[in-house]
Amino acid sequence: MRKWIIVSDGGRPLGEIATDLTAAGLTEVETQLEIGIILGKADVSIANALRAVPNVVNVGEDIQFYTC
Repeated sequence: MRKWIIVSDGGRPLGEIATDLTAAGLTEVETQLEIGIILGKADVSIANALRAVPNVVNVGEDIQFYTC
């Protein structure tokens, strides 16, 4: 499982898009209304299914950065 950041085009409420993403296989969904993104976890094999959800414009892996 990988963490994903999903961005919409603003054409629908994030809650509706989150419901569709969950149906497509996204888990641990967190909607960030303040900044207009959705976070969640999914296997890399369903990334294209997440991208196919209406009004989704970007699905990118959430990469952790560590500093020394």
